[in-house]
Amino acid sequence: MHKDERRAAQILFAIIFVALAIYLIVILTSLYWNDWKLIWFALGSSVLLIAPLGLLARGHLRSSSRITVLGALCTATLLATIGQGMRDIAMMAFPVIIIISSLMLDRRHFTFFFLLTIGAVGWLVFGEMNGWFIPRPIEATNWPDFLMMTAILGAAIVSMDLLAADMRGNLELAQQEIIVRKQAEEALLASEALNRAVLNSVMANIAVVDKHGTIIAINEGWEQFALENGSDPQSPNVSVGANYLEVCEQAAASEGDEAQSVLNGIKAVLTDLAMPVMDGVALTRALKEISPSLPVIASTGQATEKRYNELQQLNVRSFLSKPYSAGQLLAVVHNALKGSSQMAD
Repeated sequence: MHKDERRAAQILFAIIFVALAIYLIVILTSLYWNDWKLIWFALGSSVLLIAPLGLLARGHLRSSSRITVLGALCTATLLATIGQGMRDIAMMAFPVIIIISSLMLDRRHFTFFFLLTIGAVGWLVFGEMNGWFIPRPIEATNWPDFLMMTAILGAAIVSMDLLAADMRGNLELAQQEIIVRKQAEEALLASEALNRAVLNSVMANIAVVDKHGTIIAINEGWEQFALENGSDPQSPNVSVGANYLEVCEQAAASEGDEAQSVLNGIKAVLTDLAMPVMDGVALTRALKEISPSLPVIASTGQATEKRYNELQQLNVRSFLSKPYSAGQLLAVVHNALKGSSQMAD
């Protein structure tokens, strides 16, 4: 059983036992009034609570909840009908029943039982007005009334306490989720700072692009290179957010000096083999046509032998297998810039 369902089952058990306590008080007060009709009615209602208890024991929480609420509503209505009608102390049970319904039922069934409660109140009002039943005359207040009122108030207190406990639990859970989210955000910021520091520790000009070719990170060397060549590091063509693969493709299509100028600032390329528009092999082939000596580092989590052979034919000698650490990345980039081959697992 799910944690929420176990909690709901505990609430329902508590409500049923509170109802049994109320019926016991009804029996005691009826003995005082010598009202055997009410005694047998309370005994019968107590026996009927065995059904929801049995369903609850078998894990049928929803059915048990509906039967419990329906039984409580019918009992309160019948007690008021054979008692003093709208002036009967049983009328105090209706707000408690609505609270219990909100705790135990989904919105659709809660709406149904709310309307049913309104119908029960209508029966007591219009039934007495039209003479469909005759309420008992109002009697002087005595100690059984105090017991009955105490039991009803006790049921209301238990229901509200259970509702408040649920609210407190949900609030604590929300606070824990906020703490976890803040910790994750802090870890992400720390990771981004570490990645930035790793990129800046490399003297070469580095730009990191995602699978769509968009630049997502650059290092200080890249920014310095842009400044030295009369370009603004925040230029739309070379800064974070620019699609550098499109720039390369446009330059490659020209097959002139422009293509070589695009690659003048590239010392090495780290590419993923799995990309949606132009995969890593096609990108490598296009780059090698422009600059055959350009070092290319191929990164993948699952490459076939055919892919490796294609890349080796394109003079790719550096490979990174996912997942890889910052140290492995630095080592492979360093070796690629020196012109040596390496494969990092």
